[in-house]
Amino acid sequence: MAEVLAFKPREKPDPHLVGEAICIACRRTWTAVVPEGTFWLECECGAMKGILRHRVGADEGDLEFQCDCGCEALVAYLHKGRFYLRCMGCGVDHTEAIFQ
Repeated sequence: MAEVLAFKPREKPDPHLVGEAICIACRRTWTAVVPEGTFWLECECGAMKGILRHRVGADEGDLEFQCDCGCEALVAYLHKGRFYLRCMGCGVDHTEAIFQ
């Protein structure tokens, strides 16, 4: 019978996140396992535009805002004293849809 070796426990845990990822460039989806703190993921298309879909924000069953292009990621910025929101996938301005 083979000898059983005990593994030394790690000093501290190496936390990871697991979830559905989507590329905001090509819209491909996959299941990702990434170290905690990772933001951008590399997609098979070669773009570093992958994100975890439900990392923060809405819980399952909540209503979510989604651009007509299918992207759920928005960029927010302040320009000449006014706040704007644009789709990170296609660039469409959604300011009025959110702040009526």
